[in-house]
Amino acid sequence: GSLREHWQTFVNSAAIPWTSVKHLFHRKRGIVFLAGGTGTLPQALVTIMHLRQVLHCSLPVEIWRLATEAPPTVQLSNIMRSRNIVDRSFPPDLSRRTDNKYTYKPYAVMFSQFDEVLFLDSDAIPIRNPDY
Repeated sequence: GSLREHWQTFVNSAAIPWTSVKHLFHRKRGIVFLAGGTGTLPQALVTIMHLRQVLHCSLPVEIWRLATEAPPTVQLSNIMRSRNIVDRSFPPDLSRRTDNKYTYKPYAVMFSQFDEVLFLDSDAIPIRNPDY
């Protein structure tokens, strides 16, 4: 037979069903925002407080910002840390590529530490706990 047939036979005979091993893998889930500006960061924090206090969501959160944007103050960083919110910034070379911040959304998802990402705009207000 062809190499392809040998490969298919091997895969079909040696493959382990996903359902029998999926418990061995921990996929980290989390929420990602792109919200480093003075207008978007407060909006994202309101959304996160809604998620935490009203919807009782415990998923970890990353807030991404450009390297050219000021980091949160020490006081705000402490508040964020206590609520399982991580401040992340893009590398300076990536942060200078364009002034259109919308183009950075896919990068925030791609560079996130999470395997499963819920990306939310800073002004989105979820109506259901995404931690189900």
